Amino acid sequence: MVAPVVTLDGLYVKIAWTPPTANNDPITSYQVLIEDATNTYIEDTAVCDGADATNFANLFCRVPMTKLWTTPFSLPQGRTITAKVAAINGRGSSAISVANTVGVDVETVPHQMSAPTQDPSTSHSAVAISWSAVSAPQNGDSAILSYIVYWDAGAGTGSFTELVGETSQSTATTYTITTGIVTGTSYQFKIKAVNKWGTGEFSATVLSVLAASVPG
Repeated sequence: MVAPVVTLDGLYVKIAWTPPTANNDPITSYQVLIEDATNTYIEDTAVCDGADATNFANLFCRVPMTKLWTTPFSLPQGRTITAKVAAINGRGSSAISVANTVGVDVETVPHQMSAPTQDPSTSHSAVAISWSAVSAPQNGDSAILSYIVYWDAGAGTGSFTELVGETSQSTATTYTITTGIVTGTSYQFKIKAVNKWGTGEFSATVLSVLAASVPG
């Protein structure tokens, strides 16, 4: 068989193959092998079953990208996803194909962000924060869809609630609060990023901002 074709199909990795000559005994199934992190090609029928009637008829299977992050594959971000295929009939199995040499690289959720920083516009009546836009590879090699900002509302109890980015998406890299700010109170913030694959972890540290200005 010739090498399969590996492409990205929404949230799935599509592995497609071309049937070989049946040699006078109809092909009944396919075996699909995907390379794992140790460079071993393994079959996992839970994610790509070449004997499944739908996959057999379509000549492809669709593997959730998220399944390739975990066992038995454990593929890291940036790794090219490669596969091999064999055809099976009543006489046995064909030789396993060569692997694809081009295709799709593993993408992941965004990496953990650094804490935001205090924006110079912060005053005794307004608290403003900013952060740097996340780019590759920290974005998981997938475009950022939203930045989620949480704060403690000045309570200082370690309990945080959403300000922006989760209920409705936002790719802004600044945020200003003017309502309910109490002069001289410290407010804490943390942030995380979202891409098509999911949400990264909150920043490991929080930013503490004092609602105050320079001396009069």
